[in-house]
Amino acid sequence: EVSTGFSAFRIDTGPGSQELASFSWHRGGVKIAKVDAQAGAGEQGDASLEGAEFAIVNASGMSSYVDGRSYADGETVMTISTSWDGSAYTAQTAADALPCGTYRIVEANAPEGYLPWEGELEFAIESDGQIVDLSGDPVQDDAIRGGVQVTKADAELGESEAVGGNGHAADGVGTTLSGIEFTITNASENKVLVGDAWYEPGEAVAAIETEWDEEIGSYIAKTAPDALPYGTYTIQETATNDSYLLTDGEPRAFEIRTDGLVVTADAEGGELAFYNQVVRNDLKLSKKAADTN
Repeated sequence: EVSTGFSAFRIDTGPGSQELASFSWHRGGVKIAKVDAQAGAGEQGDASLEGAEFAIVNASGMSSYVDGRSYADGETVMTISTSWDGSAYTAQTAADALPCGTYRIVEANAPEGYLPWEGELEFAIESDGQIVDLSGDPVQDDAIRGGVQVTKADAELGESEAVGGNGHAADGVGTTLSGIEFTITNASENKVLVGDAWYEPGEAVAAIETEWDEEIGSYIAKTAPDALPYGTYTIQETATNDSYLLTDGEPRAFEIRTDGLVVTADAEGGELAFYNQVVRNDLKLSKKAADTN
């Protein structure tokens, strides 16, 4: 078996005998960088670029001898992970980790809050001590993104129906739970990209309004399923309509952790339902005689 970067040949030492002679081989390494596809070297929300794992795969067409073991063509010879080097998140082997040869590098495990990179990079070790630096073209990961949905309910009925409701019509006569505004605020460790703008922690990132959802059978307000990057947020009622009082305006915390999931529960697992008191007034009548007024 001849490893990458290693030469072997037989020497005729006399009638009927041969012995194997060999050279030691040159070795090198590789360096790669990881960035957020939108935020660059920084992270967004609660996501972290720390700990992304990259697999280095032998692509030399022959075996590769790494760290005391022989790996066939197509096998992963080692895994490296990202850490902060003072200016970027990088992963790097030792300078003598890989024998001369050709390799592919793929992402084996994405870091927290990010979708895995599905590409691959090929590189070659050609001289002793060579570090192939791929960090100039860093691997870009997209943040996990999700959404949120809240339910608006009547405090007296205890359900998502309006007292004296207008049959759910947007322009009907009578009370309605439509048109009530909720504001979403960034409560993550870092800024987040929502729409086309960046929002720092503590800033409002979006506002949504309630409307009747026939399929669900409730008055709801929701974002798109990819509106919010991986992070922590609060949502609270910030404006009501002329049918209901703003009696449930406390913020509720929720987390985006699964790509494409519209969250319907708060961070403690409770339902994101807000109950309001319907507007009530009094009626006063006076009775008088027709002939004496």
